[in-house]
Amino acid sequence: MAKFKRGDLVELQHNRMLTTTCRVGVVTEVRQVEYIEADVTMTVVEAFFGPDALTLSENDFVLVRKRDEN
Repeated sequence: MAKFKRGDLVELQHNRMLTTTCRVGVVTEVRQVEYIEADVTMTVVEAFFGPDALTLSENDFVLVRKRDEN
C-alpha cells in the first residue's frame, strides 16, 4: 500500500533536489514501477511544486497533510 494518495500535500525529505521556492507540493499520481531484470517493484510519486513536477520514490517525500476525504 502506498504512503500517499492523489491530493495529499508533501514535502521533499531533502530540499536540495528542489530548484523552486515552493516547499510543499501536491501529489498528482502514485504508481508502481517494476524493474523486471532486477525483480524489484517500487512506488513512485509525482508531485507538483509550483510549476515544477517531480517524480521520485515515495521514500523521498514526507506527508504534510492528507487530502480531505469528504
